[in-house]
Amino acid sequence: MIADDNPFNTMAFETILNSLEIKCESVYNGSCCLKKLLGRQRNSCGKECKQYSAVFIDQEMPEMSGGETVSEIRRLQKEYLIGSGLKIIGCTAHQSKEEVDKFLESGLDQCICKPISKAIIQDILLVKC
Repeated sequence: MIADDNPFNTMAFETILNSLEIKCESVYNGSCCLKKLLGRQRNSCGKECKQYSAVFIDQEMPEMSGGETVSEIRRLQKEYLIGSGLKIIGCTAHQSKEEVDKFLESGLDQCICKPISKAIIQDILLVKC
């Protein structure tokens, strides 16, 4: 899943993931991200409905920041409402170590700085898949 409020960033992610033959869905804020994750967890929709294996999440989004969303995902995982195998990759335009560290503290598995590239995304996903 891609959680980013910027349509250009979403399109870039989708293009890269599609070129790697990876299916993806996009949401524009943290609230929608949580709803999608919980929806997949609660619905038993057979072989065609799989849990998300990774979420790329923007740091700054409306309604709920990336950090707030990640903290909530981790809380829901502790309550077994979202599967524990989910890899969460933060995406930020901030280049400062302080900003990246602050985002990582929310519970990210990894944080990458924008602009993104196919090589970076491929390396991240190959570790998981």
